[in-house]
Amino acid sequence: SILGFFSSFPLLNYYEEGETYILTGKSDELWAFISGKNPDELSRLLVKYDVGTPFFSSVEDWMKPLICRINEPEWDFSTERYILLDYDRCPLPDIFCEPVDIKWAEYIHKYSVYKDLMTIPYIEDRLSRGISAGYFKKGKLVAWALTHDDESLGSLMVLPDFRRQGLGEQIIRTLVNINRKLNKPSFLNIDHSNDVSRRLVKKCGFEFDRNISWIKTKT
Repeated sequence: SILGFFSSFPLLNYYEEGETYILTGKSDELWAFISGKNPDELSRLLVKYDVGTPFFSSVEDWMKPLICRINEPEWDFSTERYILLDYDRCPLPDIFCEPVDIKWAEYIHKYSVYKDLMTIPYIEDRLSRGISAGYFKKGKLVAWALTHDDESLGSLMVLPDFRRQGLGEQIIRTLVNINRKLNKPSFLNIDHSNDVSRRLVKKCGFEFDRNISWIKTKT
């Protein structure tokens, strides 16, 4: 996530304590990313510095109580992270899916399950900066996915009338194949309650890695 994010957005500030770092950069919000494994070092960092933002991205479970001990959370969006360790486990797509033009941003937002967490400008940015895959039927976009600001695969949607046809799997396989050609890792995040997506990504060869959260604190 950190490498993916800062390959597209400039590093604005960083704070260090031993081998633990907090790095900030701005996409839709000013996000703070944490790199490290030492709880004591992170605790000292959070006490010592005002990192300038209430938004924390890709937070691991052990980091959450340390962040929330300093500042009470306003919201906490928790997911499961899945990674593809072996590209051979995800076959090439069987159908043609094409990149999605920025003109479809408002349309994608309209049908998004997470429209409260994603703005239209954010989707426009992702369609212009990142990779995407869409399946069109008679000129209508009926299935799609894109990459988020940390280059994770996401926002998968298949319109209700076109479900149970394997389009979701074909979209994922298309994005994975693009990453394969770019020599980039493929990973994604799934809401804990989304059993359908969990089964789908496992079918495509992804394996559970760890829990990951996005947190906004009150101050």
